[in-house]
Amino acid sequence: MNRSTVIVRNSFFFYISFFTAGTQTIVTQMYLLKHYPAEKAILLPAILLLGALTGITGAFVSRKFLKVKTSALTIGFLIFLHAFCFLALLNTANIFLYTLFYIAGCFLMAFLYNYLDNYYARTADASSIDWHIRSLLVFQMLAFIISPLFFAVSGSALLSTVTVALLAILTGTPALLILTKSIRTGMNITETKVVQQKQAPMDSKEKLALVYILLLFTVVSIYLSMVTFIVSDYYRFAGYSTKSGVALMITSLAACIGVLKLKPLKEDKAGENIPDRHFRPQLQLLITCTALAMGLLLMLKLVNSFIYFLLISIVLGYVYGLFLNSTRQYAVNISNYRNSTLFLTIYNNGQSISFVVSNILLACIWLIQKIIDAEYYLLLFMMLLALLVIDLVLLMRWRTQN
Repeated sequence: MNRSTVIVRNSFFFYISFFTAGTQTIVTQMYLLKHYPAEKAILLPAILLLGALTGITGAFVSRKFLKVKTSALTIGFLIFLHAFCFLALLNTANIFLYTLFYIAGCFLMAFLYNYLDNYYARTADASSIDWHIRSLLVFQMLAFIISPLFFAVSGSALLSTVTVALLAILTGTPALLILTKSIRTGMNITETKVVQQKQAPMDSKEKLALVYILLLFTVVSIYLSMVTFIVSDYYRFAGYSTKSGVALMITSLAACIGVLKLKPLKEDKAGENIPDRHFRPQLQLLITCTALAMGLLLMLKLVNSFIYFLLISIVLGYVYGLFLNSTRQYAVNISNYRNSTLFLTIYNNGQSISFVVSNILLACIWLIQKIIDAEYYLLLFMMLLALLVIDLVLLMRWRTQN
């Protein structure tokens, strides 16, 4: 499959991420502010947590469909259902219906994301797999930049509805057409890897790598959820709302650059069937150490300047892009090498899992702060740094495994 076809096909991941970014960061918050302002502090985490849990469920359910012949018509119907849920939640005032459409949308989003990603990864040739990974991540990053900004400034349910409908049509239609062709041409057993009904459990190195990845996702999730408060309460910048938004946008752009800059590994005939090399332990060590250093600089606040904060954000964004690209390459290669969907499915659920874990950890920090009367942000940074140190230990442990 040529490069342009892969990019057009993967544009659907922009739509999926547009839903995730919009509903998690802006849409739900604005809905609650408008309709349930008094209960927003309780309803927001409850709704988002339900969405994360149903998303995790949707991804694991999709694994079952990877083991059987699934038609493009079925996928098209699920895309239609997701678009319906997205449009419905934008146009309802009832909290029960909003929550229902939101969790249904999260389920379908995770199902489609994981199913299509696994299917594309398993049917891609060596020349297109790198572009699949890169384009997916770039579309994802762009959606996380554009979607919150769009919903923040649109101010119109009609404009949001029309935009979402157009996105679903413009990205879903070519994805379905290409998928249909892929399914037809993939009938040849030599072209399509059939997922085994019974899949072997992950080995120790894969488990260590997965825990490392999930921990780093958790660090990112905590930081992103707290960045506005860090800017306003810890650094005490004026215009904190705008500045935190700018910082997040620049961080995401830096992540896009990191994704694009990381080149795929060269073919190694001696080790081409060994997926461990795609983990790139030296690179992961560099990423983790850099994140640890930037975290220390953030905590120490050597210069109380927004430029100082932005420079740290750029570095963090860039290494996060390297992390996303390299670990996704590893996840895809593990999936293909072991003829199993488990690792990639958990990887695709990394952000949802980390969202749940990060909320638990933030609640723990709040409780500890109340008990010992310590500085909240000091506890926050200490926890983030501790998670990164654990990641370093996991990397060392990974390298000693046979």
